[in-house]
Amino acid sequence: MFKRMAIFLGIFLACGLLASAQEVRSEITFSGTGIFTATTTNNGLRHEATDTGGVLASYRMNLSHWSAVEVNYGWNRNSQEYFALGLPLSRIQSNIHQATADYVVKFPTAGHFRPYLLGGGGALIFDPTSRDIPLTSANILIPPGTRVPTRAQGAFIYGGGADFDLMHRAEGKPGIALRIGYRGYVYGVPNFGFSQIDLKSWTHTAQPEAGLTFRF
Repeated sequence: MFKRMAIFLGIFLACGLLASAQEVRSEITFSGTGIFTATTTNNGLRHEATDTGGVLASYRMNLSHWSAVEVNYGWNRNSQEYFALGLPLSRIQSNIHQATADYVVKFPTAGHFRPYLLGGGGALIFDPTSRDIPLTSANILIPPGTRVPTRAQGAFIYGGGADFDLMHRAEGKPGIALRIGYRGYVYGVPNFGFSQIDLKSWTHTAQPEAGLTFRF
């Protein structure tokens, strides 16, 4: 009896693994994004960042019909602005590179509509477009000509969205879907190593995205 149960369990597990393997699909997504950062006030300082657009590329590996993991790279450019008593202290323009990974929970497909939620982490890398602080009225605390280093900020990520199927996967051809989504980033306000503009606080960036997903 136990032998029969072991054989049945083995067959059941093998079938489950086979079904899981058949569910695995790779997805590559290219999106345009918007970048909107909240205003943060702390330590007698105020931090703002200019709103801008960017791009995001993602690779998602589906583990089953309900879960997946993905890695992402994004890019945008904006300016970090710092104020005290309403007066500008510094303005630093940077290229921002997003290097993140997350876990995705997918919900049952409703026709051509496939919703999901995600959570994860990574880094936002602030790479100044100018290596020296310029001589402007917006940089009254940091001496002109001061070198500005590249800084990385750890970030927590959450979000969600949905894929809308445009073309089903066929022999030798990828499936294509429209992805509409949202990602939120929670991270420490960047200070570029300058104590004069260190808020010692957290901020939040909202990033809506829209793009095309290719499913293999």
